[in-house]
Amino acid sequence: MSIKDARTAVAAALEGVQMNGQPVNVYVDVPRQWTLPAIAIAPGDPYLEQTGLNTVTVNLELVAAVAPAHNSYDLDALELMAMQMLATCTTTGEVSPPQYTDLGTTEAATVTVPVVVSVPIK
Repeated sequence: MSIKDARTAVAAALEGVQMNGQPVNVYVDVPRQWTLPAIAIAPGDPYLEQTGLNTVTVNLELVAAVAPAHNSYDLDALELMAMQMLATCTTTGEVSPPQYTDLGTTEAATVTVPVVVSVPIK
């Protein structure tokens, strides 16, 4: 398994996340242009940690983003997505506080959820 394979597996696990009965876009990496609502898999900090002679821990962040509408709606939407991510993936359980983020082509309300994946070193 490569690091890309690990990101792809996490993305596949997130394919069932929904908002208002509609699927959420899931990106294997951070896109240049987002279609919201969405979850993108980004490198975490630290990104890679050697945990054994033949394994590395890959720290990823799931970035959940919704189009800003109203503070109450934004918070509800992000909480719903965060709970689904926590139920779907092995996370540390530490969800960041909501914030408004410039995604390059659009602004979004976002939260991040850290995910840790072990990958063998080849």
